[in-house]
Amino acid sequence: MKVLQLGGAFHQSFFIDELISNNYHVECLDNRPDNPGHNYAKLSHNISIRDVKNIKKIVQNQNFIISSYGSDIAELTRNTIIGEQGKQINLLKKLSARNLLQEVFIDQKQPKIKIAELDKQYNKEYCVIKPNISSGSKGISIIRSKKEIENAIKKAQDLSIDGVAIVEGFINNDGNKYYCEGILINNEVYLVIGCSKSSSGTLEWDGSIQISEANISSFTKISYKYLENLLKESILRMSKAISKFSFSFNIDFFINDEKIIIIEFATRPGGNLLPLVLEHKYGINHSLTYLSILEERPKVIYRDNPIFNIDSNKTIQISIIKNIFSEELKLPKEDNIIILKRKYSGQGNSEQIAALIYEN
Repeated sequence: MKVLQLGGAFHQSFFIDELISNNYHVECLDNRPDNPGHNYAKLSHNISIRDVKNIKKIVQNQNFIISSYGSDIAELTRNTIIGEQGKQINLLKKLSARNLLQEVFIDQKQPKIKIAELDKQYNKEYCVIKPNISSGSKGISIIRSKKEIENAIKKAQDLSIDGVAIVEGFINNDGNKYYCEGILINNEVYLVIGCSKSSSGTLEWDGSIQISEANISSFTKISYKYLENLLKESILRMSKAISKFSFSFNIDFFINDEKIIIIEFATRPGGNLLPLVLEHKYGINHSLTYLSILEERPKVIYRDNPIFNIDSNKTIQISIIKNIFSEELKLPKEDNIIILKRKYSGQGNSEQIAALIYEN
C-alpha cells in the first residue's frame, strides 16, 4: 500500500514524516517545490492538489490511499478522485456548508448566507464576504462600510476556485474564535478544545491555546464539561446527517449567550498542528489513527511513549511562525519549550524553526 498526501505544507509534513517513520511508502503532491513535505516523502510530485486529471494518472492502477490531511481543497480533490458522493462534500463549499449547518444545527443562530454580486445592495445584516471555495481563511473580509464591499467581493471571487464570493451575516460572539479538533471512531468521540490566538511584535505568530477545565474561565463563563457535551452532541448529529461514523474533524465555532455556533465543520484533520494537541491529551498516534480511517478500518492507535515531555493533564500552547526565514527570531523564555523545525529545499535543505510548543 502507498499513501499519496495532497499537500506538503509544514503542518502536513509532520503527517508524512510520521508515516515514513512507521515504514509506510508516502508520496507528496504539491506544486510548491519549497514546501517541506517534499523533503520527508519517498517520492514527490510537483503538481497542484487541484489538478485532478494528472493526479488520476499517478494513482491509476496503483494501490494508493489518498490523504487530504490539513486541507479542504485537498479533501475536495480526494472525494472527486475516489468517487465519493456523500453529503459531507457539502461542507467543503461555504454556501452549501452553511446550508447544511443550518439544517443540522437548527437550534443554533446560524447566519444568513447568499452569493455576493457586485450589482446588488447589501444591508447591515450581511457584513462578512468570503470565497466560496478556498484554503483556510484566505480572502475573508469583515465589512464595516459600503465602500469596502466591491473590493471585498472581487478579492473573494479571485481567491475562490469556482470564482464565487458569498456574503453572510456577522455572528455575535464573545470575542474569541474557538476550535475543536478530534476524531470520531465508530461513534466514539475524542476531542480537544482551544482558542485561536495571534500576536504581533518583532515577528508575527499564529497559534492556539488549549482549553481545559482548569483555564476555561479565562475565556467563557460556561463550564468545560457543558461545552464538551455540546460539541460531542453536535459531532454525533453531523455524523448521523452525513451517514459517516468514523472520521477526523476540525471545527471552528463561536460562543454566544452560553450557546455554540458552529461556523465551519470539516471531516478531515485541521491545520496549524492542532492534531498534536489531540495526541498530547490522549496519547494517541493521530497520523496512524487517521490512516486507519482512510483504509476503512477505523481504530484508535496509541503511542508507546508521549509525543511531548509535558504532563498530559497540562494544557499546551502552539505558536507558529509566519515568516519561516526571518533572521530576527526572538524565542519566548519558557520552561519545557519544544522547538519544531522543518527542512526547506529553498534553503539548501537546512532546518528552519517552524513552531513552538510549550506548557500553558
